[in-house]
Amino acid sequence: MGKKIRILVSELRVEAELNESKTSQLIWEALPIEAKANLWGEEIYFTIPVKTILEAESREVISAGELGYWPTGHAFCISDPKVFLKVKEGAKITLERA
Repeated sequence: MGKKIRILVSELRVEAELNESKTSQLIWEALPIEAKANLWGEEIYFTIPVKTILEAESREVISAGELGYWPTGHAFCISDPKVFLKVKEGAKITLERA
C-alpha cells in the first residue's frame, strides 16, 4: 500500500497516494514541500527537492488522475483536469503527508 499525501492549492485539498517506487520514497522523505505551480496543457508541475533518475518501470506520459516525477526538471507532476482545472500559473501549492 502506498503512502497517502495531501495536495493543497488555493481552496483545494486533495488526497492522493504515492506508489511504492524508490522515487516515491524520496518524495515522501522530502515532505512537506511548498512550490509555485506551473501549467503545461492540463498538467500542473513544480520543482521539488528530489533529484533522481527514471526508474526502469517509468513511463514518459501519465494519464489523467496520475501523479508523476519529471527528472529533467526535478518536478512533481499532477495530471487531473477535472479537479485542478481552476489552478492558476504561480499559485502556491503544498504537498504534505496525509
